[in-house]
Amino acid sequence: MNTLWGSSTVIANGHNYQVKEIVVSPGERTPMESHDFRNEIWHIVGGQGIALIDDGAAEHKFHASYGKQFNVPTFAKHRIINTNGEDMIVIAVQFGSWLSEDDVIHYADHEKPHHA
Repeated sequence: MNTLWGSSTVIANGHNYQVKEIVVSPGERTPMESHDFRNEIWHIVGGQGIALIDDGAAEHKFHASYGKQFNVPTFAKHRIINTNGEDMIVIAVQFGSWLSEDDVIHYADHEKPHHA
């Protein structure tokens, strides 16, 4: 699926899991979002940028580059920011009881939640 910030493609799925390739274009960022029914593990396989994960206790900003991985717990607000001049590629492994896009809660810049 092409987006304003890059693309997201399901590359595998099964019972209670899904694997996506997320490509964030240079200078772009994914929307701030959370999920009520799944967690994710991000594997950075190309480019570099920032992984932003807010677990409710604190907002964490991590340098994200090739070979690094990040756990995104259920309910955590999160986004990927490409700070580089090339595509940032993330393999996201999602686990949970509900993997539908209906489980995506988006947050505006001022943190007002709304469902996709």
